[in-house]
Amino acid sequence: MSGKGKDLTSMSMMDLFRQEAENHCAILSEHLLALEKNPGEQDELAALMRAAHSIKGAARIMDLTPIVSLTHAMEDVFVAAQKEKIVLDADDIDHLLKGVDRLGGIAGLADEEIEDWLAGQQAEMDALIERFSAVALGTAAKEPAAEKELSGEKTPEQGLREDASEEGPPADAEPEEPVLKISSRKPRTRPKKEFPADLSSMSMMDLFRQEAEIHCATLTDNLLALEKNAEDPEALAALMRAAHSIKGAARVIELHIVVGLAHAMEDVFVAAQEGRIVLDQDHVDRLLTGTD
Repeated sequence: MSGKGKDLTSMSMMDLFRQEAENHCAILSEHLLALEKNPGEQDELAALMRAAHSIKGAARIMDLTPIVSLTHAMEDVFVAAQKEKIVLDADDIDHLLKGVDRLGGIAGLADEEIEDWLAGQQAEMDALIERFSAVALGTAAKEPAAEKELSGEKTPEQGLREDASEEGPPADAEPEEPVLKISSRKPRTRPKKEFPADLSSMSMMDLFRQEAEIHCATLTDNLLALEKNAEDPEALAALMRAAHSIKGAARVIELHIVVGLAHAMEDVFVAAQEGRIVLDQDHVDRLLTGTD
């Protein structure tokens, strides 16, 4: 399914989710195959983390808990690789591509088929989640290379790899050291809202409000932290993820103004992560205004 040229007003919420999942699964496949040629490439890892994070956010809004759990586990792997706690090898990428296959399976299903399909996939998804948790912690058992070579069988993932282009991205230049700017801003606090434990009682807009409330709190906390340390990679990563999550959730329920604002904020955080800009107090003021 492709969303290009399609009137989104004629699509159900599940149709929009399928479109999101299909688009992001294509991104996951493309960048996993590219990552094999350069396992430490930060641009590839960032794209993978964002795609998994987007599917997770959309699945949470649709209350597709198994998809949320699987994409969360995959995201943890990509974050661990970004932080250089692990290096992904061919065996890890095989399993991640299997996870992408599971996620992509929902695209061709009718609404009434999804519940039974998820139940049928649960055991394999649970096994993949367990595997990804071990990979993220660096404790996953590896299949011996010699055993793979002797098998002589090509997996679908290996076939995809053979067709993939060998062209790699250029090396990034070293970013200049950011200038630290300290603010005398008074701490901000956001009132906590209570939401029902049973999400089935909530409308789609209620679920979006819950997501937005959580991620706006993350934006506020990390923007204020960033004023004390303009180059804090943890704060920048948290800000990028929060803006990206709001953007994905807003797209699912067609809040286009919110999509545009969150996308613009995400671009700022990505530029700061890549060392192309340094956020000063005026920038943070404007970003906090956007969060409000």
